[in-house]
Amino acid sequence: LDRYLVSETLRSLAALTLILLLTTVGMFLGDTLADVARGTVPAELLLGQLGLRSLGSLTILVPLALFLAVMLTLGRLDRDSEMVVMTACGVGRADLLWPLGRIVVPGFVLLLGLGMWVSPWADRIARQQVEDATSKISIMGLQPGRFQSIAARDSVVYVESVDPDGRFENAFVHVEREGRKDIVTAKSGFQYVDPASGQRFIALLDGMRTEGVPGAADFRIMHFARNDIRIPARESDATPRLRHESMTLRDLLDDPGPLEWAEIHWRFAPAVSMVAFVVLAVPLSRTRPREGYYGNLVVAILVYIAYANLLALARAWVERGDAPVWIGMTWLPVLALVAGAFLLRPGRRGA
Repeated sequence: LDRYLVSETLRSLAALTLILLLTTVGMFLGDTLADVARGTVPAELLLGQLGLRSLGSLTILVPLALFLAVMLTLGRLDRDSEMVVMTACGVGRADLLWPLGRIVVPGFVLLLGLGMWVSPWADRIARQQVEDATSKISIMGLQPGRFQSIAARDSVVYVESVDPDGRFENAFVHVEREGRKDIVTAKSGFQYVDPASGQRFIALLDGMRTEGVPGAADFRIMHFARNDIRIPARESDATPRLRHESMTLRDLLDDPGPLEWAEIHWRFAPAVSMVAFVVLAVPLSRTRPREGYYGNLVVAILVYIAYANLLALARAWVERGDAPVWIGMTWLPVLALVAGAFLLRPGRRGA
């Protein structure tokens, strides 16, 4: 009976994980393609970014997939009256936790490793790849014949052609700052780095510059033989939370504050939550013989959504210092475990 239950659950778990992973990869693919189109991610990094982001998503997908897998497996046993036979043989619903533990224990170790080390490593590598690619001295990775953003979000560059040595022909640069528009066209140019300051510049040759405020009459137009434009350093749009997601566990524990403790609890949460989901799934999977096949899945998804929102709220409390760091987010999986144990208490019908 234990082998039968474990094999059925693992079969459902594999199918659900694959479905959820494919759905997530599709979402990541759309986001990454949009970044490639905006020029913030080089096209050659598409597959690498997709794989690294998908790897990090497993900490979210696996607990949900196991929750639904247990619900589906035990629900089918109810509908096929197999649970009735098992109960008549003295096997109650609470007894099913022991064979399910064969899945939960290795799953707990897997999620702990993914959350604590693998997922931050993947996030760190993905960010580093983008930073390394965009810092190369090669006309910022722009494709000839395409309008693309450069370091600052309010700057756009277009070049008609690029030589192997980095020189370009027929350039167009648009910069907008403080309501003023600066439009520069040039027949040729090149990019270089100032050895003294380390800042990057575009040298535009034989061109024209127009600067002013749209709708006003104070535009300035000038012709030049050479005009050097400094490329602003890429401003990091990463919030403190995003920066902490890439930090190693050792760095988080060096000088932990509210943000660091919130990140540590967040990495530990998927493994503990998976245990709580399995304990909840056993009583919630009760199904009458003539009930719909997917009826309990709606309940499971609603429970998961409520749990995920409460977990995010608990993280915000820790980050703001509204909750003690020693409690962190552990109260939520503990509450779920208590609820599952209450539903499986002795004397309850089907327990």
